Amino acid sequence: IEREMPPALCSDEILQCDYVLGLRSKAVHFISESNIIYCGGNNVISYNVHSGKQDFIPVAIDKPGISAISTSVFRRFIAIAEQGECTIINIYDSTSFRRKKMLSCGDIGSHEVLHVSFDDESKLCLVLGGAPDYTLTLWNIEKSVKIVASVKLATPSGKSFYESYVCPDDSSVICVAGNGIIRFFRVVSSSKGASIFRPITVNLKQEPQNYISQCWLRNGRIVVGTDRGQLIILENFEVKSVLATSVEVTKPVYSIVSCSKGVLVGCGSGVLQLYEQMDDRALRFLKEFKVENDHGNITGMSVSPSEDMLVCITSNNQMYTLSLSNVDILRHDGNEFEHTLTPSHRPGHSKSPCITCMDTCMKPIIVTGGLDKSIRIWNYRKRTLELTEDFDQEAISISLKPCGLQAVIAFPDRVALVSILVDRMEIICEFDIQSCQKCIFSNGGQYFATASGPNVQIYDSYTCEMISVMNGHRQDVSTIHWKAGDHSLCTVDSDGVSCIWNIVDGSMTSKNVVSIHAGYVAGAFTRDLSSGYVADDNCMIHQVDPTTMSSINVTDCHSLSARHMLLVTSCDLMFLGMGSSKRGSQIRAMKLDSFPPKIFMDYRCHTGSVTCMAMSHDDKYLFSGGSDGSICIFKVKGPSCFMDNKTSLVEPEEVLISKVALDEKTNEAEKLRRKIEGVSLDNAYQMRLKEMNHAEMLQEFNNKTEEANRTNRKLHKGMQKKKIDLDHEFSKKIILLQTKHSEDFNNIVDQHKNKINYEIERCKRLVEEYESLHKDHDREMLILLRKNDESLQVSRDEYGHKISIQKERKALLVREREKSTSSFNNEKRLIEDDADQEILGIQCDFEERLTTDRRVTLRLREENGILKKTYNEHIKNIGENRENMAIANEKEEEVKGEIAGLEVKIAILKEKFKKKTSDVNIKDKTTDELEEQNRRLEEFKHILDDDIQLAKQRMEPRESEIAMTKKNFAVKDMELEEKQDTKNKMDVLGSRLQLKADSYNKIVKTQCGLVKLKKDSFYRLSLEINEALLSSADHTSLKKALVGLFKKYNDSKSKDGGKLTTDIKQQQEQLRKNIANFKLAKEKTKSMHLVERTRLARENVTLTEELNKLRRTLHQQKLNVSQKV
Repeated sequence: IEREMPPALCSDEILQCDYVLGLRSKAVHFISESNIIYCGGNNVISYNVHSGKQDFIPVAIDKPGISAISTSVFRRFIAIAEQGECTIINIYDSTSFRRKKMLSCGDIGSHEVLHVSFDDESKLCLVLGGAPDYTLTLWNIEKSVKIVASVKLATPSGKSFYESYVCPDDSSVICVAGNGIIRFFRVVSSSKGASIFRPITVNLKQEPQNYISQCWLRNGRIVVGTDRGQLIILENFEVKSVLATSVEVTKPVYSIVSCSKGVLVGCGSGVLQLYEQMDDRALRFLKEFKVENDHGNITGMSVSPSEDMLVCITSNNQMYTLSLSNVDILRHDGNEFEHTLTPSHRPGHSKSPCITCMDTCMKPIIVTGGLDKSIRIWNYRKRTLELTEDFDQEAISISLKPCGLQAVIAFPDRVALVSILVDRMEIICEFDIQSCQKCIFSNGGQYFATASGPNVQIYDSYTCEMISVMNGHRQDVSTIHWKAGDHSLCTVDSDGVSCIWNIVDGSMTSKNVVSIHAGYVAGAFTRDLSSGYVADDNCMIHQVDPTTMSSINVTDCHSLSARHMLLVTSCDLMFLGMGSSKRGSQIRAMKLDSFPPKIFMDYRCHTGSVTCMAMSHDDKYLFSGGSDGSICIFKVKGPSCFMDNKTSLVEPEEVLISKVALDEKTNEAEKLRRKIEGVSLDNAYQMRLKEMNHAEMLQEFNNKTEEANRTNRKLHKGMQKKKIDLDHEFSKKIILLQTKHSEDFNNIVDQHKNKINYEIERCKRLVEEYESLHKDHDREMLILLRKNDESLQVSRDEYGHKISIQKERKALLVREREKSTSSFNNEKRLIEDDADQEILGIQCDFEERLTTDRRVTLRLREENGILKKTYNEHIKNIGENRENMAIANEKEEEVKGEIAGLEVKIAILKEKFKKKTSDVNIKDKTTDELEEQNRRLEEFKHILDDDIQLAKQRMEPRESEIAMTKKNFAVKDMELEEKQDTKNKMDVLGSRLQLKADSYNKIVKTQCGLVKLKKDSFYRLSLEINEALLSSADHTSLKKALVGLFKKYNDSKSKDGGKLTTDIKQQQEQLRKNIANFKLAKEKTKSMHLVERTRLARENVTLTEELNKLRRTLHQQKLNVSQKV
């Protein structure tokens, strides 16, 4: 079930992704003050730095992985680029994680996006595609998604590009950096109205370098980092200055981030440098910090919105935090970096952080081993790393004891039994077992089994003694399963051979072969071996009976091969670690209420393949490890799971500690106790002295305060007397001021009334003046209107006279125009006659030249086509030779590896052969006496083999005939649909062929019966020979028994021989007739095939000619466009 919703957001899911340990060294970004986003496995994770909580951003399940992530400048949007045939970039809201926009990049010429960035206003999105085209596309995402401009950056030399950013001051300027090349573009509108990228010339003033990183600063400046450890500052597209990150050792610059405190530069070997921005637009080195115990390159950095915290990612898949609030007082030689996430597995010798093995126990811990040669123990409830131990080799397989205090680790050259102490791992015993591919503890923990090639060894975990060795397989054992009670063991090898062993005496109770038609890959069985499930190479899951290994039911996985299987009987669930080259890897959860299952869910959790899986003891958690170094923790839920009603098991809390460490800790505790007693006595004495001093100081302070209170009381009484006197004075003053204020108020009122009366009289006078002026204005307007009417009449009379004069002139001009047009037409007719005669002469000359040019061009085109064909053939031959050379080199490397493995096995076999030569020499004497009897038996065996081969030779041509008849049936059915007239004839022919097929089937069944009889007789013969060898005490009795067997089976052979010869002759005659008929039909189909092949060849030639013409025209148009530009 393919969907875009993640497991964490679905209510009907079987699994829910709870936590992801590990990350990919892609990028990290802050989306708020306390939340960051990064890639963990095939998930985009939002991680709270303070609480440690993880949220998952939904990613499509049908995409192979995530190629790039980015955030906008103000952290409103998150862009996630997903790989695939049609590359998609989803833009999400950073608070709700809902998808806002989707950019479909199907025409970028690549399956991945290298880099995504936004402009300052979050209106434009810049996308850099991958190889081979390296397409740079600018999208407008403000309202509706549309492409603004696009250009392909690929160069003839095949140089690669890394990053592309938009200038924060001018969103039309773009910078792209790559290996030996740096380009600037400006987005401008073309003559047709569309926008294009116009290149900007750059003056670097130095040799090209590998430009790994870049960062825009304000005022149009940009800082570019190189692999030679240089910081190149460009302003106005010119190099202003060049800084070296280190004088002694070259430290490549992998990431650059700017903030208010300066420019942070992430270099190689875990070095972080801080540069200050000067007033003259230059950079000055301030400090250098280094991550201790991590020599990886700082590939990504991000600064929090308040610029108090820096988060960085190294190439070792580790994330660190640096506080920037007190960066001025930090020491450059101190370890100021702290782990942001739980430390995960680092890349190994193959530069891959792959997790090779995993296991869990009754404690809430999981143990993992990786290619970095470390064994790590995780607490999946606290989500912390409990313990890490480094070894000299990587672990191939690991198994925890149910109590969680011991572990068995399989290395390439040995197997080690390890005790898990509080602070370290201590090896108890080592076993010399070469190439151990599987080790597992029993259900009770008292035994553990190891598989080395086809052999299985059982050891006692308490005494480290070997209990038994089980030799019953021919190929390497790939599956080991302990039955409940630990009394028996089930093993399955790579050929699908299953054996059930008794642990007490090491005997084999049953041996069966899995009834599947392809190679065995993985298997899972119930605790009591009552049922099991097996996966093969053809992407099929078989339900089998472990006792007989017979297939009961089959289901198809749809082109996904299951590499790991886990069976949870308490929930009727099965989990498969699956993968394919096209769809990537995923985990499939299947409900086993019915088989084939009706309900199953797919979950994408890792970018690479799923390398290991484990289940918690209470069936509540599923753990998976991938080749990308991530560990995914799933919660198992769903309606069919009864774990909530299940009684919870008591988890052991014991830990192991060595006696030496315990003695050291007790001695340290005793020393600390003595120190505490001495310090407590000193503190008590000092406290007494301080109490006495404080009592004296308190008495002095009390005396001083009493004296001060007396003086303050006296002052208070004096102040009260002064207050009463002042109150009497102020009351008298207030009465005087009130009387004065009333007098002044009456005077002001009288003055205001007089002013109002004066203004009223003045307003009346102004009204009278206005009325008189209005009457005078009306009189003047009447006089002006009369004068205007008189002047208008005079102008009308003048213009009428002028119009009559103009009409007369117009008539004269029309007459003159008619005369001139007639004369012009006559002259034009004469000139055209002369021109036609001249054109005919020129046309004849041009046609002659054109015919000669066409002949020449046709001849050149033919020669050009021949040369192109030869050129294409040579190119194809060269490509095929290169592919053959590559395949041959790969085969040679594989053969060398196999030869090395075989040489090791040969050396081991030689040692075994030397040991057995002594035993063989002793037995040579007895074998000489039995050689004559063995020769007779071998002759009898050859006779039986010849009979079996004759029977097989009879069966093979008949099977081919049956296949041919089936093909003829299909052909006849097609002819019946196309030709309805010949229906009756074809029906009769089909019935005849059916009768023949039935007769052939009967013959095949009879022959199969004969072959079974021969096999049974041969099996009985072998059993009787073994019984004779066991029962005979001396050579004479053995000779008599063998002679009797020879007579018995020789007589039966002579009786059956006559019947076989008669049957063979009859069948040979029938087969000859059928072969003749089939040869005639084959010749007819061959002739039809040749005719069709010639027709297709002709059509192919015409199509290639048309393609060549179209390519020429397209090339010419491109040249014209480039010349115009």
